[in-house]
Amino acid sequence: GPADFNVEVNGEPVLNERERGHMRDVRTVFVGLWVLTGAALIVLGLAALAVAARPFPANDIAQALEWDVERVHHASRELVTRGLAFEMVGSYRLAHDLIREAVAQAITAAKVRRLHAALADVIEAEAGNDVQLLREALGHRVGARLPTAALAARLLASPQRRLIGRDGLHLIASISDDLA
Repeated sequence: GPADFNVEVNGEPVLNERERGHMRDVRTVFVGLWVLTGAALIVLGLAALAVAARPFPANDIAQALEWDVERVHHASRELVTRGLAFEMVGSYRLAHDLIREAVAQAITAAKVRRLHAALADVIEAEAGNDVQLLREALGHRVGARLPTAALAARLLASPQRRLIGRDGLHLIASISDDLA
């Protein structure tokens, strides 16, 4: 979204002034965390959740970031304490999509690609024939600018392929253009 968070739909503001101020505060907290000594692990955890764009289990975050699970829990507790994330049965998610967007604007494209690659590897390894997980891994591979043909073929060959859905078909169609 826009840097000032003045988002409108059909000419009406989506956020009131208090909410826009909160989102500016979120960006300030993010940048502040980045500069603080020792806060790099918290910020990297925040960035991983932003790129994941869904609740993500602590074990999977640990695997993607090559951390031990306790380190993930520590960083995530800091995010929860600051109101930037929620914990849900061993998984963590950002508290709001606007936080995800603010974080996404603040991290480098190279860091985003590395996180997409790490998340793709973790999800793909766990996916089996689950089309939802295969589709998610494929989306992360695209975001990482990694080869996608083998995973797309695996997705299309899955016994559950009838459940790919419209978004999955659009994703496969978009990458099929790159294969020609």
